[in-house]
Parts: sequence; C-alpha cells; structure tokens
Amino acid sequence: MRQKEEKQQEEQSFLSMRNTFNGEFATHDKSAKSPNNKQQVKIDRAYQLQVSIGKACYKKINLVNTLAQTRIFRFQSSHPKELEILDDEKRQCVVELQPGEQCKPLIRFNKQDMEGRKQFVIFVFANGERYQNILLNVEFKEISEFQL
Repeated sequence: MRQKEEKQQEEQSFLSMRNTFNGEFATHDKSAKSPNNKQQVKIDRAYQLQVSIGKACYKKINLVNTLAQTRIFRFQSSHPKELEILDDEKRQCVVELQPGEQCKPLIRFNKQDMEGRKQFVIFVFANGERYQNILLNVEFKEISEFQL
C-alpha cells in the first residue's frame, strides 16, 4: 500500500512540473550566463509520453502558425543527443507556414537503455524569435508490442 502512495506522490510531483522546466539544456541564447547551464524556461504546452526502452522511436506533435504572417519555423531540442526534431524526410525540421497552416514534425527519441522519467523541451522559433516552448514529460519503460 505504501508503495502505491509513493508512486502516486511521484506522479503528482512529475505532473506539477508541467508549467516550468528548470533543468540543463543546450540554450539557444548564447549570452545566457547561468550556473551549470541551468535556467527556468516558460512552458507554453506540455505532453505526457511513454517511450519504449531499447530502441529508437518516433512521435509527432502538431504545430499551427497562429501569427498573422507567413513565418519560417525552426525547432531546437534541449537534449539534442537524445531527442531530435525532424521533417518527413528525416532532416532537421525547418518549415515555412502560412497563417493558420499546420505541420507535424517528427520527434525522434534515440535509444534509451534505462527505465525512468525525463523532461525535454522543444524550443520553437518563428523567423528567429521565440514562438513556443513545448515540454515533453517522458516515461521510458519496457513496453511490449501488445501494449502499443
């Protein structure tokens, strides 16, 4: 019973981190002077994901240009060695979107060998300016093909 309560508390604390990310990331702002490359980032959207360990996998997210003008969108990962944002051709995702137009970039999670939870931030830029920060709360676990 106690294990169940501890797991629920862990879940709650994990979910409470939805609106901020205070962790290490490869910052897009080269002038940022924060100790250990840590700083707090405002989060615009968040997703809860489960990813199977032992192999690379792909997920998709939806992005809509809510601006009144055509913009070129570029994506950057907080952990580029573990998470890549790609287009349909599996190249670095840079896309031009008309107002109201949408795209679904591929999120590639590189192979993870250990179960556990991790947070990633996807930084979205429109014409070189900050547009959105998307938080991915990811649980890496052993998932059988029958659970997918």
